[in-house]
Amino acid sequence: VGIVYDNGRDFNGAPVFALQVALLIGAGRDSKENKNCPSSKGYLTSSSSGGSLPALSECSKYSIREFYSRNKHRQKICWRDTPSAAQPENKVLPERFYRERDHDVCTEEGRRLRHLYTCEDQSSEK
Repeated sequence: VGIVYDNGRDFNGAPVFALQVALLIGAGRDSKENKNCPSSKGYLTSSSSGGSLPALSECSKYSIREFYSRNKHRQKICWRDTPSAAQPENKVLPERFYRERDHDVCTEEGRRLRHLYTCEDQSSEK
């Protein structure tokens, strides 16, 4: 089980979500002790917050491949599940959800990029 919080404004939970999915499918964590994949490189599995790079280290990729090889023949495994919608009647896409709440979806308010741009900035350049 992976638990992630996202504030619903700026996808601040995306790095932790990606980390949790990677761990659920067998990725190993990078660490100070691991000379091949030290946590100082900043890959996704180098930190509990998802690291500074949106990519997996070679060690994590290897761990995922190993996990898959060990489990690919199991019948009860996550990649054989057929997902179902939590709210099947809801057909609203995220863009409409944010627009209806008067939220500028182009504004980046995450930890890593405090203010990238706004939709208004982009339209004034045209």
